[in-house]
Amino acid sequence: VDLGGSEFSRKSMPAASAASMPVADQASSGNQPVWMWPAIVVVVALISGLGAWFSKTAPDEITGPTIRTKVDLGANYGTSAGITISPSGRLLAISENFQQVRVMNLETGEDWVIPESDRVASMTFNADETWLLLERPRTIDRVQVRRSKPVEFLDTGSRWASPNWTPDNAVLYEDQGALMVKSLSGGEPQVFVARDSLRAYDDPFLTKDGKYVLAQLVLLADERQLMTVFSYPEGQWMGDLDIVGELPRYIDTGHIVYDSDGGIMAVAADLDPPALFGAPVPLFEEAATTRMSLTQDGHLFLGYGPTANNAVDFKFGTYALGGAFSESPVEARAYDNFAVAPTSPLRVAVEVAAEEGGESLWVLNLESGVPRRLTFGDVGDDPWWHPSGDSILYVTRENTGEGKLILKSSDGSGDPREVYKHPNRTGYPSATKDFGTIAFVSYEADADIWLLDVATAETKALVKEEGNQTRPQISPNGQFVVFQGNQVGGENRIYMQAVNGPARYGLSERLAGNPSWSPDGRSVYFQSMDGVYRVEVSTDDGRVDISNPERIDTERRHNVVPLPDGSGLVVLDREGDNDDNSSSAERTRFVDVRFNWKQELNRLVPRPEGQ
Repeated sequence: VDLGGSEFSRKSMPAASAASMPVADQASSGNQPVWMWPAIVVVVALISGLGAWFSKTAPDEITGPTIRTKVDLGANYGTSAGITISPSGRLLAISENFQQVRVMNLETGEDWVIPESDRVASMTFNADETWLLLERPRTIDRVQVRRSKPVEFLDTGSRWASPNWTPDNAVLYEDQGALMVKSLSGGEPQVFVARDSLRAYDDPFLTKDGKYVLAQLVLLADERQLMTVFSYPEGQWMGDLDIVGELPRYIDTGHIVYDSDGGIMAVAADLDPPALFGAPVPLFEEAATTRMSLTQDGHLFLGYGPTANNAVDFKFGTYALGGAFSESPVEARAYDNFAVAPTSPLRVAVEVAAEEGGESLWVLNLESGVPRRLTFGDVGDDPWWHPSGDSILYVTRENTGEGKLILKSSDGSGDPREVYKHPNRTGYPSATKDFGTIAFVSYEADADIWLLDVATAETKALVKEEGNQTRPQISPNGQFVVFQGNQVGGENRIYMQAVNGPARYGLSERLAGNPSWSPDGRSVYFQSMDGVYRVEVSTDDGRVDISNPERIDTERRHNVVPLPDGSGLVVLDREGDNDDNSSSAERTRFVDVRFNWKQELNRLVPRPEGQ
């Protein structure tokens, strides 16, 4: 229905829709007041429009005023896919790191791809839906929605900026803890709210009326997180709100919706002056606000799929080269970075999401399945085994911003020993076979790779350049460091850097990550979108020979590390990824569409009467 004129077009209602309605609703559906028919027709048209493209429109659940349906994105979109719905609900944009941005017209079923638009983390439509802002690893780009190519608007220097369109034709974004505004007509960025020695800001959100900015606040003295409110465009501080979370959104029903540990929370709130009414209420699990988008009418498009903050369960196993996957008896849990012990029995040191929050380190016997907790609280990241197999090197991050390299006995006995304290936050340590040299990441403006001489405590920067260079692994003989870096076009690739000289070699021809040396130092393993690869490296007679990448496993793993004897890989996979009954269709990403969601929000998180 064209509400602006008298033209009507016929659209077919999905046959299953009426059958799935509660009996009471069916009985009364023929006697609706006249004023309700436009709203009903609009909802029917939206559902039917979705059906024209997705061929799956029948609502699987109808509760009260909220109609819910699922939209299957297909196998081309994985767990990092993002969604953005235009203000009118007419256009849906989908992005993923390894795909071009795809725009769908939900009314007509038409869809198209925006060329040269890969590696997009988030998107934002402008008010009239003719332009998109694209947030990419190093830039904010803008692009006309209709098939034009993105044009760089702002160089963000490899930092995420959370851009917002503003009513005065500018972009509001975050830069190193300050909130900035840059006009789309040109000129230099202007400071909207400055960072100082006490307060830093992140994840700004401009309200729909363009009057207020809601942002995440970090109190630098004790790393405490709150949310804060400023007026726009004046930049006047309105007050703080005692909410801990990320990516806040203010809904005009009088609610703040935000991400908390991979789920979406809501709390009744005002912004002028800032006030909370009641406690936050969990709304959705295993979803993130980066995948939540609202139309002006309050229809919710909620993208589901595991995110970095979710407590997703993973399982360990081993993969024999040229053979099959063998699952370990270790219980599946929310594991992350891990390292394999160089000595028997087969053990891993691994980060595990702790019940009290944060992550702690555990040692798991992959043969017996017996776990042992090594650290408690949010202590211990990026483990690495000492060559003796009797202790584990890991990093801690201090409130002062410093980073420490700590060595602790693998059986938990004794006190941890500080190996080195660095002025910046550190990560991903790895050591030579004699534990004489440690490579690690130093996080300053960018992520750079440094080397530590353990005996003298002297350090030097090995790779310090524009972009993020992470996950360094020093070779067993200490001659080379392999790492993943995004200095070429913002896309992670694998490189091998000589320790004593400028020579650098590219090991991957396209997007790849998580490099690991084989124990004998003759092979490098890394992951790509289509499986696990191996590169043979020879340094005999002072000459460096590198083979072409060879795909040795067609499965996309979460992480792999070579076995100590070089016969295969220790594999960390999402639980269910290797089950016989786990088809790719069952792991497909989808969008959960909830029409008239504002009414559901008011029901789930009511505001006090009179407010």
